Amino acid sequence: MHEVLSLSVGHRSNHLATQFFNCEEKKLYSQSAQENDFSVHLYPNHDKLNKTVSYTPRALLWEARAGFGSLGTYQYSQGEDYFYSTNNNKSEEGNVVWTSPKIPKSDYQAALDSGVGVPRLNSEAARYWSAYSRLIYSPSSFNMLRDWHHDVTKPDLPDFKGLNVHKFDTYEQGVQEFEENHLQEFFDGNFHTQLEQCDTLQGINMISSFDTAWGGFSSALLIELRNELPKTTVFAWNYYHRDVKINRAAIPSLESKIRGTIVCGEEADLVLPLAIKWSDSDWEQAGQTCRVLDTVNCVLSQRKDRQSMDYLKNSIAIGDQKRNFASSILEEEEHSYFADIPVFKNGHAEPYVFSECAITRGEGKETIKKNKTNMNTFEFLPSDTIPDQYREPAQFSLKLASTEKCRDAFLYWRDLTYKYLRSALDGEEVIENLATMAAAYEHGLYDDEDSGDDL
Repeated sequence: MHEVLSLSVGHRSNHLATQFFNCEEKKLYSQSAQENDFSVHLYPNHDKLNKTVSYTPRALLWEARAGFGSLGTYQYSQGEDYFYSTNNNKSEEGNVVWTSPKIPKSDYQAALDSGVGVPRLNSEAARYWSAYSRLIYSPSSFNMLRDWHHDVTKPDLPDFKGLNVHKFDTYEQGVQEFEENHLQEFFDGNFHTQLEQCDTLQGINMISSFDTAWGGFSSALLIELRNELPKTTVFAWNYYHRDVKINRAAIPSLESKIRGTIVCGEEADLVLPLAIKWSDSDWEQAGQTCRVLDTVNCVLSQRKDRQSMDYLKNSIAIGDQKRNFASSILEEEEHSYFADIPVFKNGHAEPYVFSECAITRGEGKETIKKNKTNMNTFEFLPSDTIPDQYREPAQFSLKLASTEKCRDAFLYWRDLTYKYLRSALDGEEVIENLATMAAAYEHGLYDDEDSGDDL
């Protein structure tokens, strides 16, 4: 019961990973430092001569070309040998082929390097997650798509070779990209290097976004990850956009959501579907959802009353490992995407709660109820990179629950699959999978005449 490796896939996911590790860095200098075992999420590099220790995140980040911003693979500030351009002129600094403009270091990073007060962040200043990352990553943390380039205007939709013709937007594109170009190299290379830095890996936080081809990419990765580490616990943290109107243009996004969710249901031990708004920037979305990610992971790394990933998983999936979705993620507001799904036809307005756990931050205590597990950890210590509106309150209770709401979501998606995706080669199989997943979350009686089970 020790190290946890965080694997984030895509630009939006890397913002969340960055906010989480920035909060870990904040704890290093706080009064609660003695309460936390930093080696769970950070790799300690000991300098025996100077009797000091430095930390690097236990992380694997996937990005498109130029998505790392000014950050270089082998140094904190990216050097000229990592920039590319379309002209054939040789740089004065060496043999360099330029394919995109140089990205300057952010004011925030420049202030960190100079040891002066950092400026306040906003959505524009934090367009790149590397612009406000406070910890130095290991070179083995970085993984890059070869042919897909970061698009500043659409940061979560990489562009094929920067030609502005094809976007990284379909599930099948993501699967094909991983399986054909990265599978063997990733597991034999950076993944193996990160594992060697762990004594007893207990599990993996896998962060992804399911509205684009990154959903297919992370699904293919998750399947191979399960083959490589069949007994390792995996938590899947998946972003879904709220308020998406279903039409022909939205079919690729819908397919990525559905197929990615099915894979997570089969391969992950616990699935946390995080809802985000189109109006928020990646930086703002990460700041809000970091409160959830940080809370769960504090329980895994605190010295007193520490719990394992398996314990948390079993707190949600009590008595039935098929119910591994946290359909309610409640803090000050509901963070679960499933909460927005309308009640399916003859479903229950008040969904049945199969199991629930509460993680209280600070001094508060939760009342123990039936089918409910209670845990405590220290109060939320936000990094200065968290947007102001999400830094408070520091003391709160996070409730994770497995509810009948999953039935609404899976049957709703089943009907949409029948309408929009049935013509796919495996369309009928997808419909059947969703119906099977929904059945695990049924409770009580339903009116068969209106159930919609027979399409």
